[in-house]
Parts: sequence; C-alpha cells; structure tokens
Amino acid sequence: MKKVKFSTFLAIAAFLFVCMAPALLKAQEQTVTPTFVSSDEIMSENSYVADLALNLKPTIFINESDRFLYKDHNFLVVECVPSQISQLYAEDDIFSSVQLIKIKIDENAGAITLNLALLRSFSQLQFVQLVYVYDACSNGNNSCLLEKAQNSVLPGYEQITVIYTLSFSQE
Repeated sequence: MKKVKFSTFLAIAAFLFVCMAPALLKAQEQTVTPTFVSSDEIMSENSYVADLALNLKPTIFINESDRFLYKDHNFLVVECVPSQISQLYAEDDIFSSVQLIKIKIDENAGAITLNLALLRSFSQLQFVQLVYVYDACSNGNNSCLLEKAQNSVLPGYEQITVIYTLSFSQE
C-alpha cells in the first residue's frame, strides 16, 4: 500500500473544504417565517403593492397546461393555479425579476403548499398573494384566511410578505 504524504493529505482536505463550504453554509442558513397580512390592510397602506397586485404588469401566467407571457421581459408578477406551484421551483431566469407571486385558489384546489425555500430563481421576490376565489370561510368574510395562509406557505431564506385575499362574486 502506498503512503500518502501529510502535505498531500492537507492539500486535498483544504481543496474539499473550499469546494464544500458554500453548500455547508447554505445548509446552515436559518429560515425566515413570512409576514402574513390581509389585502385590506396592505393595499390601503402601500400603494406600490396595490398597483403590483391589481394592475396589469409584465406577467407570467401559468395554468393547467400552458405558460403565457404578458409583455416580453422584466416580469414583475407570476400568476398561477395551485396545481402548477411546482413549476415555480424550477431554475429559470424568467423568474429573476418577479416581485409578486399570485396564486388563485378555487374550491377544488384542496390543501396547497408553497415552500418559499425552494423558490431559488426569484431573486427579487417580495410578496406572495393567495387569492381565494370562492367563499373559503363559508360565511362571506375572511375570518379564516390567516390560518389557511399560514398553513399553506412554508418559510424561506428571505423575508416575504404573504397577502391573503378573498375575491369571489356573491350571487
């Protein structure tokens, strides 16, 4: 059996440490619990958020079978349905300028989970909006939405504000 010089061993160990250090540091990062706020609160206090959430911006629409782009660059909003949340976890440069993810939830969606820690391509993300497009609390108000939102969004590595909105037509 061939003997390995101690200096060679140290060089290999140092090289491995340098290569592995970023991964080890990332694994040790603490997650940050998002801030949850109703749309009534934030829209009246922050006109930028209201504009971003309510007005048509460069947007990526992800539905059951397709991806549609409104405008052709610097997308500020991604709007998707719950069944397509996994597409948000993809490494994709198209998400790099997005500041708001809007998820429209209907009565058929069931339990949803958005893991903020897996949104690696969203370097500018500030807000997630959960829009319940049905009578989610069965009483015409938003009394249960905070709990629903808290159960749907897992922490990430950056501070994100989660906006919960009730938006359905009462017929």
